[in-house]
Amino acid sequence: MITRIARTAGKVLLCLAVVYALMVGIALLLTKVLNHSGLVTAEDHVNTGLADHRDKPLNDLTYLLSGLGNTAAIIGALLVVAIAMRLALHRWRESVFLIVAVSGQALVFFFVQLTVTRQRPHVKRLDSSPPTSSFPSGHTGAATALFVASALLVAWYVRRR
Repeated sequence: MITRIARTAGKVLLCLAVVYALMVGIALLLTKVLNHSGLVTAEDHVNTGLADHRDKPLNDLTYLLSGLGNTAAIIGALLVVAIAMRLALHRWRESVFLIVAVSGQALVFFFVQLTVTRQRPHVKRLDSSPPTSSFPSGHTGAATALFVASALLVAWYVRRR
């Protein structure tokens, strides 16, 4: 049993290391190679253009949708889904998979931010969350980890039925 857990933990750590290396590679490409290229300049124009044309209804919608990916919302959804899966399936595997997926994403996010920083766009911020670098996106990463892991579990379970 311990050997199987150790082997699984090793695979998870290897996967996280590969994702970390890919994210650092992308971050270095964005911050060092493409930083003054037309691509990054175009992105700056898009950010500025969107900020210049903000209005109250779209700001409210953005705030609401962005809130779905914030830390509290993801942790709350993770707990609800993990507990529901535990109660429905009478085992821990799926719940642990979800928790490891979201926690692993958080670790990768944290270490990539320590390794490479990319400043946020120079536009007025809509929320009061602590300013972190703009790559990787914690909101996007956490939501993606939870939703993709949940979808994989559902697909696996439905396929077996």
